[in-house]
Amino acid sequence: MRTKRHPLTAASPGTHRELHSLHFGHGGAGRKAVIQASLHADEPPGMLVAHHLRGLLANLEVRNRIDGEIVLVLQGGQVIPAARVTALRSPGPVGQ
Repeated sequence: MRTKRHPLTAASPGTHRELHSLHFGHGGAGRKAVIQASLHADEPPGMLVAHHLRGLLANLEVRNRIDGEIVLVLQGGQVIPAARVTALRSPGPVGQ
């Protein structure tokens, strides 16, 4: 398993956000599947399934049973609540 970090644009100065993706199998060799655990940060069932899937995929990779690459993103929607809070704090147009 390889871990890649994907930096995201910070919502405000002094903050840092990034997504992590877990890569199983052989990148660039054959087919590729991307699995995102949850689109929104308030969907824990998807994150729970992805947590267990991570172990199963690691086991398959050790036994060289993955043909191609499988990318697993455990918390793809983690930045949504922060973006929502930032939007609520942002001043609206003049006169509102």
